[in-house]
Parts: sequence; structure tokens; C-alpha cells
Amino acid sequence: MIKKVLGKSMTVLSEFPVRLWGISLLCSVVRLLVVLTGILVPIISIPISLTIATGMSVIYLNGYNGIVPTASQLFDGFKKENAQRVIGGSCWLALWQFIWFFIPVVNVIKLLQYSFTPYILMQRPDVSPTDALKVSIQETRGYKAPLFGAMLIVVVIEAVITGLLKALATLPSVGIIFNVLLVLFGIIVNLFVPLLMGIIRAGFYDEAQKAKTLAE
Repeated sequence: MIKKVLGKSMTVLSEFPVRLWGISLLCSVVRLLVVLTGILVPIISIPISLTIATGMSVIYLNGYNGIVPTASQLFDGFKKENAQRVIGGSCWLALWQFIWFFIPVVNVIKLLQYSFTPYILMQRPDVSPTDALKVSIQETRGYKAPLFGAMLIVVVIEAVITGLLKALATLPSVGIIFNVLLVLFGIIVNLFVPLLMGIIRAGFYDEAQKAKTLAE
């Protein structure tokens, strides 16, 4: 499962690197502007920002399924027929993430348990906003460890390459070349690893749904 999701996620990222990065940048900018302009009315600005983030999660899922990502998909959570449950569910998710944030180890487990929530909110209108978390907890059973493992692999590879480049950068004569490579690698990591992580999360949700369908 880990190998499959990692491989497909890398393929998706290689197919839409600039597009996904551009949309994620737009997502960050719009969310920042929403929060700044609504700083005096956080009860409005925060739900809008969270709903846009939920839209970004589903963009990763669309990409995993071969659907070309578009900027308009960021705002799918505001569609009239779905807005109330997506906005409410996004806020409910953020509240529980905040509650568990201060408890080490448990907060990581809870983040993994809640990781399917954005897709459930956006794609399954039969599930209520508050029940979306419960459904996510149920459906991540058996997938939390592989999801964590896949993300850990990415982090370890990044750390190993960074450490190797830092070590080579200390060599006389050729050290400056590896310093340049280290800077370039750091830029690549900052630009694209968050995208890869988003696709990986979406990939595990997609694979879990396929397995569920086959079991039924």
C-alpha cells in the first residue's frame, strides 16, 4: 500500500508540478487575505479560510484520480448545496485538532484519525458535519500506520539527502558546488514536499474507498 500510494503520488506531482504549486500558493494567499481582512470578525474569516483549505485537500484527491487541478476547485466548498455542511464540518475539525494539539503523541494519532475528514465533507453529503470526524476515525483504521509510514519515508529521504549535501559541502575545492546544490534542494523541498504530503493523504483516502467498495 505504501509503495503504491507513494509511487502514484510522485507521478501525480510530476504531471502537475507547476499547476499544483500555483494553486497551493493561491490558496495560501487567499486564506491570508481572508484572515487579515476579517481580523475584526474572525467568526466569519476563519470559517472561510478553513473551507478553502478543505477545497485544497480535494484538489489533491482530484489529481490522484487523474482530474486536472483547477483554481476554481478551491471554492467548491462554498457551493450552495454543500456549503453549510462543509463550512460547519471544517470548523468542527479545526476545533478538535486544536483541542488535541497540546497533547504530544496523541495529537499525531488524532491528526491521522481525522485525515479523511475533508474528503468526506466534500464528497459524501449523507454524512453530517459532526459525524464526518467519526466516519474518518472508523475508515482510517488499518490506514493510520501506512499513512504515517509513507510520510515518514519522505521526511527521512529529505533528511538523508540534506545531511549528505551538508557533509559534501565541507569538502575543499568542490564544497561550494554542494552548497549551491543544498540551497537548490532546500528550495525544491519547500516548494513541493507539502504538495506531495497532500497527495499522499488523498491517495490513502482513495485507496481506502476502493478497498471498501470491493469489500461490499
